[in-house]
Amino acid sequence: MSELVMNPAKSSPDRSYPGIRMFIRSHEFIILMGIILYSVVVAFINPQGFLSLANFFDIFKSASVYGILALGTLLVIITGGVDLSFPAIGAFSTYVTVNICMAMGWDSLTIIYVMAIVIGCLLGCMNGVLVNKLKAPAMIVTLGTSGMFYGLMLFAFGSNVMFSIPRSMRNFSRESLYTVIDPLVGRSSLHPSVLLWLVLALVIAWMLRYTMMGRNIYALGGNRSVCERSGVNIFKLDLFVFGVIGILAAIAGVTFSASFRMVTPIAFRGEELDVIAAVVLGGAAITGGKGTVLGTVLGVLLVTLMNNSLILMGIPSAWQKMVIGLLLVIGVGGPVLKQKLAGRKQGKGSLA
Repeated sequence: MSELVMNPAKSSPDRSYPGIRMFIRSHEFIILMGIILYSVVVAFINPQGFLSLANFFDIFKSASVYGILALGTLLVIITGGVDLSFPAIGAFSTYVTVNICMAMGWDSLTIIYVMAIVIGCLLGCMNGVLVNKLKAPAMIVTLGTSGMFYGLMLFAFGSNVMFSIPRSMRNFSRESLYTVIDPLVGRSSLHPSVLLWLVLALVIAWMLRYTMMGRNIYALGGNRSVCERSGVNIFKLDLFVFGVIGILAAIAGVTFSASFRMVTPIAFRGEELDVIAAVVLGGAAITGGKGTVLGTVLGVLLVTLMNNSLILMGIPSAWQKMVIGLLLVIGVGGPVLKQKLAGRKQGKGSLA
């Protein structure tokens, strides 16, 4: 007691800035430090190409589309599943919507987004129903539906890349949140898709943290059978999670097509690895029950940064997939190794 009276400041660090101390110990802090250190290395190798506003704006523009996809993927991974159909849903909803709008003469970005979201939600809910009723792993079910969505789209609407798109989408590609004159490439702009990504990230983070639905999503990933016995409506939860990833895939598809002024039926095809790697690298447990929006955002930034910087450093693009695969292995294996080491330390402590 006297020690506390004589040294009141000794106990104060335990109470001051608990959030900062907790963040420093978190996985998200490790990813943030990785981004900073990697950026320093790339800037040292190619300072002119990397340290330019144009390059940073391009990184954020690319990250925004994959970041929207990653937010939906995060929800599914937290529940203990893996969705492989979101690239097909994004491509299907966008391609079908633009074809219908062009045929009907509709030229409104709002209508395009709403139509694509409805289609994406329906396709996502279809996945949710199949996963729930078949009691099969989500990865297997969505692998099958991915082929179905691509096949139906190619059969019904063709396989041509559309460069003639509604004027509203072309205008969106020229929108800017902030514009500067870069000494290397001239005029450079920060695209509004970055703001869209951040707003969606805040909405998903709020839902996971402050709503009963968010708590149930974590509970479902922690132990599905216990969650079901506790009275949680698993069917409703599956519909919600897969419906949301369908909506986000549709938003990402329209945003990608509008930003790059083209609509392709194979948009995002083969990009599942990058998105899943970003989510897992951000701290989401592939077995479910763990993951944060902040970690996912940082993981997307790191993966996008690496894809961008490998080109700047003169490394062939064929090596990108190998690097992303390595990151995925590290993201999955790192927590497992950490858990085993912690278990050994506890075992030695109990023996002592």
